[in-house]
Amino acid sequence: MENCSNGTSNCSHLGGGQGLDGPGFGVFSLLMALLSVALCALTILTIAALCMAQTMSKHLRIFLINILVGVLMMGIAFLLLTALSVILVFAKPKLPPIYFCYVVYYVFGVGALSRPLNLTLYSLVVLITVRFGKKDWKMLYSGLSLAILWLVLLAISIIFLVPSVTAVQYFEGVACFPDSDASNTRVQAVFGVFRLIFGYVAPLAVSVVIPVYCLCYIRRNSISGDTGYKKAISRLSLFLVTGSVVNLCGSLQMTVTVMFSYASEAVYLQYGVGLLSLFPAPILIIMFLKAVRDQMKAIITCQHSRSHQIQTTDQETIEET
Repeated sequence: MENCSNGTSNCSHLGGGQGLDGPGFGVFSLLMALLSVALCALTILTIAALCMAQTMSKHLRIFLINILVGVLMMGIAFLLLTALSVILVFAKPKLPPIYFCYVVYYVFGVGALSRPLNLTLYSLVVLITVRFGKKDWKMLYSGLSLAILWLVLLAISIIFLVPSVTAVQYFEGVACFPDSDASNTRVQAVFGVFRLIFGYVAPLAVSVVIPVYCLCYIRRNSISGDTGYKKAISRLSLFLVTGSVVNLCGSLQMTVTVMFSYASEAVYLQYGVGLLSLFPAPILIIMFLKAVRDQMKAIITCQHSRSHQIQTTDQETIEET
């Protein structure tokens, strides 16, 4: 792959309008930019509804909100990438500094890892709620675990800001994309394996095993509290895995595509599969949580004053699907 990170003229118009610098990719990027706006709006609305759903357990809410924060970070990053591609394809201005791409990929790195790891923490809260019947404890414990998690994420993702390790380029002068030729492949391979095992596979395995165990435990034992409520929060944890699995498959597919030098297709995969994998999280939360749907209706219809907040019991808060 040709190194286009310096933004020279021979990289800005490769393909004579038939490659990524042609109108086809520009239209595709515009569609992805519009989808990014829709995703960000939906995610912000869902976060606001979760904040207002006071009848839900605050610990369940805070971890769901942090999952959505990771989605929002990646949605904003996709919006920046796709909007930039639209501008570069149709207006053909001077390329922005390459550091813009590094910052965007850093946001990607933090946001991508935050989703499965926050989902693991949410699954642990579900386990505590179902197995031990505890729905409330000191907020300090949840806050401390989240603070440690985000600090770790910010620290280990620094590798995306190191040009000698993770080089990026303006591929065909229109898209930020990793530059495998200029990157330190040995360090990338070690970091990639570490990230894959401890950032995706292990958290996703935990996020699958815990809700399955909770559902089996509910079925085989007589437990206190509302059984339907506990089944629903367990199923939500299980279904939220789908977005992370789609994202992981898309990342692996993009990596394989790059290895075989079909770089243009890899850019399409980065925009398409990467963006679409973010939608399941807010959609599933809206589907499973009645309180969230009610609060979203209240926000949309401007009836979200405290005097008109919808009061529901835990049995009504989460519907069994």
